[in-house]
Amino acid sequence: MSTSTTSTAILASDFSASTKDFDRDRWTVGKLAVLVEALDGAPVAIICDKQTGFTEVGVTLRAAYRSATAANGRVEVVRPHLVGQEGEVCAYRIDDIGSTIIPLAPTRAKWDALRLYSAVCSAGIAAARPSIEAEGCRYGAYTASLIGAREVAVRYTPQRAPEGVSAGRFTYRHVTVTDEQVGAWRR
Repeated sequence: MSTSTTSTAILASDFSASTKDFDRDRWTVGKLAVLVEALDGAPVAIICDKQTGFTEVGVTLRAAYRSATAANGRVEVVRPHLVGQEGEVCAYRIDDIGSTIIPLAPTRAKWDALRLYSAVCSAGIAAARPSIEAEGCRYGAYTASLIGAREVAVRYTPQRAPEGVSAGRFTYRHVTVTDEQVGAWRR
């Protein structure tokens, strides 16, 4: 008799509800960084070359980072070896990673990663907001995306431009948040 397990596929698009988001269907350093944290060493199946379909099965994700040799960064994949030994580490370009990563063990990694992504973005907006409001920008919308594990790109779009500011002007801030700041936004 065979045994089966279930798992929830994790899509790059799970991290953005906006269909206007350029990176919606692509992995970024920020998305993968929170996913690596949420997976906590759980084995996955990951498409490492979306052109050929080359897939690594039973590997773990160790880190996601920006790289001088890959425009959108790299993700470290560890292939298992004998018990007690460090596995072989391969650093794949994030642009080559397929849009779906599947945990091979039952895990809450998808939900934990989404919650962490939201908490870090919220903490980033909270950190950037005082300096944006100091410029007279009070009424508008904030959006944020992760560009690293705790680095957030915040964009403010004015509802109406403040006096002396041209309409349609966006304000950007890049902030780094601490675990303490993120913890305040976690549920």
